[in-house]
Amino acid sequence: MLLVRLHRRFRPQLAAALALTIAFLLTQGAQAGDLYMVSVGVTNAKGHPALTATAKDARDMASWAATQKGKLFQNVHITTLTDNNATRKNVINALNAMKNKARAGDYMIFYDSSHGGKGAGGQYVMCIYDGDLLWSEVLAAYQGSAATKIVILDTCESGMAISSETGYPIVFASSSAVQSSFDGKTNSLYTQHLLDGLKGKADSDKNGYVSLVEATSYAGEMVRKALKGNSPKDQQTSTWSRPTEINMHMAIAKLTSGTGGGTSSSTVGHLYNGTENLKGYGKLSFTLETGGKAIMHDAKSTAHGTWHRNGSLVTITFTEVGATYRGTLNGSELSGTATNTNGKQWTFRVTKTS
Repeated sequence: MLLVRLHRRFRPQLAAALALTIAFLLTQGAQAGDLYMVSVGVTNAKGHPALTATAKDARDMASWAATQKGKLFQNVHITTLTDNNATRKNVINALNAMKNKARAGDYMIFYDSSHGGKGAGGQYVMCIYDGDLLWSEVLAAYQGSAATKIVILDTCESGMAISSETGYPIVFASSSAVQSSFDGKTNSLYTQHLLDGLKGKADSDKNGYVSLVEATSYAGEMVRKALKGNSPKDQQTSTWSRPTEINMHMAIAKLTSGTGGGTSSSTVGHLYNGTENLKGYGKLSFTLETGGKAIMHDAKSTAHGTWHRNGSLVTITFTEVGATYRGTLNGSELSGTATNTNGKQWTFRVTKTS
């Protein structure tokens, strides 16, 4: 039986006054555009007790993200900042650089594992190496981007960052707005289970993708089980939020890079990238998989649907978003007209890229 001492990431103004440890049994879509990630982990924030796993958390999250190249994403671009390198200047510069490069159809993920909580001004802060990173600064760095925006926070009181307002990033928070988050020997408690989920354990419907709701539900349930029997003050309840326009079944991870065999080698298992002229969208991609399964990623979400082919005519239907794409396959190009349940029509053109 291996017992591990875990440290809470306390709110900055109470850190010196609170106990630092608790012992418990360690329990252990269609391809989008590009993924841009800034991954931060700080064990040695000035003025705060040392942590154990937080820098490794950031490196491990970055390593997971790198595996998504050629799976959910075409390319992956990662900036990892840990300990002394995770200064306010470096983190803010990295966030701004990520925003400047990401486009519609891309994902932006900011990950932070550190001390955190309510700062002196009352807003949520992350305690990085040389001071507090304000939540308002993170939001400002994301503002105006057309990419899919995700923030993963493994700090105490990270639930303070939750909101479902339009334009807000998707937020995964390791704890509620009034709870501690627990450090660990190798990874922090929440990050450990989130990583396990993203690597496949959260794929509850066994479709080869991990959705937003699958990832957060798996991590939350595993954290709950790990702390079962602890007193109320020693509980950690993860939470999450998404703006109303984001589908909770949008993919955050794909588990394999291939799709298997098929009866039509010119269609099945290939990725098609291109555009559609529907206002507010633009970038578009499809993967047509075996068994008549299709996955679409556009500027706002990932959707799962079905497809069939009759000669050169291909029909792709996404019931969950109410859209049907009908096109003609001409060599490596698929183009045609799409309609939705409201009768709106628009054109699309995609080309086989893999």
